[in-house]
Amino acid sequence: MKPLLTRIFFAAALVAAFAVPQQAHAVDPDNPGEGAGPSGETKTLRDYLSDLSSEESSKRMYAVHTVRFETKRALRAINSGKEDSIAWLDAQSAMVEIDARAPSGCVAALRFPNSAVPCAEVLADLERTEALPALLAARPTLTGKGPLKRFDAAVARLQALSAGPGAAGTLDVVPPSATSVAPSSVPPAPVTP
Repeated sequence: MKPLLTRIFFAAALVAAFAVPQQAHAVDPDNPGEGAGPSGETKTLRDYLSDLSSEESSKRMYAVHTVRFETKRALRAINSGKEDSIAWLDAQSAMVEIDARAPSGCVAALRFPNSAVPCAEVLADLERTEALPALLAARPTLTGKGPLKRFDAAVARLQALSAGPGAAGTLDVVPPSATSVAPSSVPPAPVTP
């Protein structure tokens, strides 16, 4: 009799576990850039971009990490996807919005040490060299070996971009005309039967 009660109790527990609807807080695959925030409300990418300059630490940090994730996702889709695919077009539209609104929000968030590192990485991903003075001014507020290393790597990427081609540590791009051979100077290959 006892094993029968145990089985009935186990079956009732399974039914109860699957019968209660659970709210998911994952990103909706049909609407990239939208998901549930830390308090459960649904927010768009535009909402997260406006939260970058928030005074509330948890809201700002969630926004910074979400914007950084969306930036990396969009850049990966743009660099590896087929042009004119839906994912590529979605990534392009996300990058237009991120590129227009994230730099000002990230520069405003640099005054908070806990959001300075991910904001510096977002600015480096967006190749915003005009933010270098604000980044260099925010560096003394950082502590810890790991955050300083990540922050310095982002600043170094931006400094390499601002130095231009030919600077130390950057690669020079050779124009194709310098290495290619003009077709008129190549003798025709002999045709053999």
